[in-house]
Amino acid sequence: MIISSDKMEMLAKRLQSDIDSGQKMVDEFREKLGEHPAYALEWAHKVYRSVAQAQVAENLKAFIEHNEDFDELLAYVTREAIRRAKYPERSTSICSNLLDRDSAAAWGEWAERLDELKRFGG
Repeated sequence: MIISSDKMEMLAKRLQSDIDSGQKMVDEFREKLGEHPAYALEWAHKVYRSVAQAQVAENLKAFIEHNEDFDELLAYVTREAIRRAKYPERSTSICSNLLDRDSAAAWGEWAERLDELKRFGG
């Protein structure tokens, strides 16, 4: 199934929004870290989540640039979500594990979102 121009535009806007939000969150975190380190670290989990969502969005944006088949996009996202759920990061770095967990969640959210788009058309 080829992605319609309407769906493509909607996906592109959502992906760019996730990318922009991730960058904005990093910029705000950097600023707060300089001003109030303890406070900034208290909400660092939000930064991990936002960065993970931005990374997934960048991957999907690159995929769509080279492939407009919606079924292949959905299959790719679903495979990645399953792979990350089956084989989570087991690093000695807590930060690495947190980012991996949030990345797996972001892949799962996109799999669900794209599945609903396919089944319900929006």
